Amino acid sequence: MSGMAELLHKLGFIISGSDMNSSDRTKDLNNLGIIINEGHSQKNINGADVVVYSSAVKLNNPEIIAAENSHIPVIRRAEMLAELLKVKPISIAIGGTHGKTTTCSMLGTILSEAETNPTLVIGGIVNKFQTNAISGNGDVIVVEADEFDRSFLTLQPTMSLITNLDLEHLDCYENLEDLQEAFIQFANSVPFYGKVGICIDNNNATAIIPKIKRPIVTFGLHKDAEIMASHVKS
Repeated sequence: MSGMAELLHKLGFIISGSDMNSSDRTKDLNNLGIIINEGHSQKNINGADVVVYSSAVKLNNPEIIAAENSHIPVIRRAEMLAELLKVKPISIAIGGTHGKTTTCSMLGTILSEAETNPTLVIGGIVNKFQTNAISGNGDVIVVEADEFDRSFLTLQPTMSLITNLDLEHLDCYENLEDLQEAFIQFANSVPFYGKVGICIDNNNATAIIPKIKRPIVTFGLHKDAEIMASHVKS
């Protein structure tokens, strides 16, 4: 949420938010001019045009209830993220059970070093930028696609990437097949002219390839990958 708040602020929107506890990140946002209230209260939404909430927030939250009672649109984080993808002609959503933040950071750094001036919204602080959101004037936006509560199915990127698939979030998915089906939908949400990147080092990810109806590019350490990493050093 903090990365999205920072990006929207940089795009010229008036942003405020609330969190139960103050942190270094909320202090950073305050320093940018974003008002972060400590604690949740209906007064925090006064004057808001839309209220965006994360998966961690329950629907009985006083701010959500107040917004609904005032007929202010209430949307999930992924729904706002989907709108941000429309800002750039090339949108890349990184999904997978593990490694999303790391992959987003690597891709954002590569694109920046290539002087493409990317826009980036991820869940962790990138060393190169010392933030989890940058607003570039280039054609590419890179975002992290969180599979929790299936909210990533709201996104419609021009390119998607799947790092790996392992059974997690048992409160959202019945079994591995249920998780794989969600990622098949995620991959097929890419337009016909887009691309889907899949790491073939992971058998669970490789297994969904036959059900994907979009152009696929494989990557990984495996010798059969179309884009293969070699001579990797930690």
